[in-house]
Amino acid sequence: MIIVDILLGVVFIASVAVFWYRVSLRGQELAAASNTLVETRLRQDFARIRALGSEVLTFYRNEHVREATKYFGGKLLYRLHIFLLRLDNKIVSWLKSVRGNGNGINGSASNGNGPKYSWQDVNPALARKGDVKKTEDIRGSNHTLPL
Repeated sequence: MIIVDILLGVVFIASVAVFWYRVSLRGQELAAASNTLVETRLRQDFARIRALGSEVLTFYRNEHVREATKYFGGKLLYRLHIFLLRLDNKIVSWLKSVRGNGNGINGSASNGNGPKYSWQDVNPALARKGDVKKTEDIRGSNHTLPL
């Protein structure tokens, strides 16, 4: 798992470096452009987006297109839902197998039915009632600590 983490870290650093390099190249080009050129380009882009939006809206107002869009959108969302449920089941079964194989946090501390060892097994003195010692910290408040 450490190798995967290191590999992902290297990929992240490389992608940030490539992104920074590409942005620095475009930044020089944009700094050299005049404000009027930028404003006209923005107006042209917004005009294209507005025209595309109005075409899609007029196309969607057709009753057959609207029903087909709802049908396919519903089918797509249903398939996405089923995919996510199957993914969830696979993750749960994988986690159960990890727990059952003893590859948990503490090695073979678990057999799938809960922890094999508890804190009472580690230190039986902690399990006895009344085995506490009153201590006072710097602020003067009382705390109870196990012996």
